[in-house]
Amino acid sequence: MNPPALSSPPTLVTNAAEWQLRVASAEAVDRPVAAPDAKWDFLLLSVAGYILTAVGRVHQLFPALEVLHPAILTGLFAMGCYLIDRRADRSSARLWVDTTRWLMALFVWMILSVPGGINRGYSFDLVFGNFIKTVLMYFVIAGAVRGGRDVERLAAVYLLGAALYAGVVLLRFDVGSGDDWRIGRLVYYDANDFATFAVTAMPFGLYFAHRGRTPLAKGLAVVALAALSAAFVNSGSRGGFLALAATAGFIVLRYTAIAFRARVAALALVGVVVLGTASDKYWEQMGTIVSDTDYNHTAET
Repeated sequence: MNPPALSSPPTLVTNAAEWQLRVASAEAVDRPVAAPDAKWDFLLLSVAGYILTAVGRVHQLFPALEVLHPAILTGLFAMGCYLIDRRADRSSARLWVDTTRWLMALFVWMILSVPGGINRGYSFDLVFGNFIKTVLMYFVIAGAVRGGRDVERLAAVYLLGAALYAGVVLLRFDVGSGDDWRIGRLVYYDANDFATFAVTAMPFGLYFAHRGRTPLAKGLAVVALAALSAAFVNSGSRGGFLALAATAGFIVLRYTAIAFRARVAALALVGVVVLGTASDKYWEQMGTIVSDTDYNHTAET
């Protein structure tokens, strides 16, 4: 039975009987319902591939994949699949929520700013050669989601991409002593970029460590958290440290979807890894966050 044409965000159901009941109710109150048996399809697989390449950069971690240009292929295939998809729970009408309106307002503001740019050519290229791709893929990624299960799947893909990247950082990029105590340039990202990437993935690791559907999934999430934490320390990023502190504070105080004990346990794991891998030089660097003699204050460039 196909779901009716509906308008508000879909909710996840777990069995066929509940699905039939929700559909009957939805017809009366005009609310969407996600089918319990909604499985991976070509669109969702394409979006997953795009996340792994555009964010996780797996094709650059393993250069043999670069000849296939997977980021371009998965992005184009995802757009094509979305355009021909006629499912009611993937209707483009569902995407016009506040997030979309703010994104479009930012996009229009960027366009209007081009003529007044200091370097008009660079500004034009930034908007129409770069940011427009972000806008298009926003619609495709958000539109591909049929319900809570799809959100879980894409979150797991994001975590996988971050964990793979962290694993490569740990295996390929060594830190030493003196000025070599931290990693600098990485594949695509620099150390500060990677630290941000790692911190954004950690809440997903926490989620799957607590709510993974199998013991294996929970165990892999714990491994991913440990790898992200260890590679994060190697980045030596002060901005990343502040981001981690803010994220940890939010998780403890406000992330109430997961039991407090589980949140504290996951953060304890991250803390143990950070404390166990951080060198004296790392803590010395973190101590300069409040220094007024730092190069960010003193250097002309």
